[in-house]
Amino acid sequence: MHKSIILAASGLFGAVVAMAAPVTCTTGTAATYLGTVNSAGGCTEDGLLFSNFNYIPTSSGTALALPASGIAVSPLLNTVGDGFGFQIVGGFAAGPGGVADGILQYQVSTLNNSLSLQSISTSFNGTSTGSGIAGVSENFCPGGTSVPPTGNCSAGLQNIFVQNSSTVNKLAASATFAGTNSLTVSKDIQVNGGTSGTATISMVTNQFSTVPSSGPSTVPEPASLLLMGCGLVGLGTVGKRFARK
Repeated sequence: MHKSIILAASGLFGAVVAMAAPVTCTTGTAATYLGTVNSAGGCTEDGLLFSNFNYIPTSSGTALALPASGIAVSPLLNTVGDGFGFQIVGGFAAGPGGVADGILQYQVSTLNNSLSLQSISTSFNGTSTGSGIAGVSENFCPGGTSVPPTGNCSAGLQNIFVQNSSTVNKLAASATFAGTNSLTVSKDIQVNGGTSGTATISMVTNQFSTVPSSGPSTVPEPASLLLMGCGLVGLGTVGKRFARK
C-alpha cells in the first residue's frame, strides 16, 4: 500500500518536472509564449534560454490595441550562427489622433551559465506619413534577472531604438556590452499618428549574439576516441616489433 503511494507520488513528481522542462522555441503567437512557454519554464535555442515573457498592449484615440493573440512570434537564428532572436509580426497601426503600444518583455540567459551573451540588435519596417511616428524603444539590463528591467540595474539600464518619421529614418540599431550570462529586455513597439498623420509597424526583429567558440571542441567525440585507441594499439604493436629486433 505504502509502496504504491510512493510510486504514485514519484510518478506525479516526475510528470510535474517533465511539464516544467523548457521547450524548444517554435513559431506561435505572443499568447503562446505567455502561456505554454512560460508554463514550461521558457524555451531554448542555440544555447540560450528565453523566459518570463510579458506583454502589455495599450491604445488611445482612434487606434486599437493589438492583443497577444494577434502577434506572431517566430524563431530567428543569428546570421553568423552564434546567437538567436525573434521575428515579431503584427499589424500595429495608427491614424490621426491615435496611439497604439505593445510592450514585450522577457529574459535571456545562457544555458551553461557562461558569460558569453554580448550584444543585442533590433530592426523593423515602420512607416509613417505626415506627423506620424513609428518606433521601437528597447530598454535592456545586462546581468538583469528581473522582468521588466528596472532603473536599479547594477550594470546600468541601456537603450537602443529604431524610428521612422518625417525627420528620422533609423530602421536598425544594436549595442554591445561586457559578456554576461543574463539579460532582461523591455521592448516598446509604438505607432503614433500625431495630429494629421499615420504610422504602421508590421515586423520587428530582436537578436542576441554570443561569443563564438574559439574552435573545435577539445573533448574528443566517441568515434575519435575509438580511432585514437586503435592508433595507440597499433603504435604499441610496432614498438614491440622493433624491441624484438
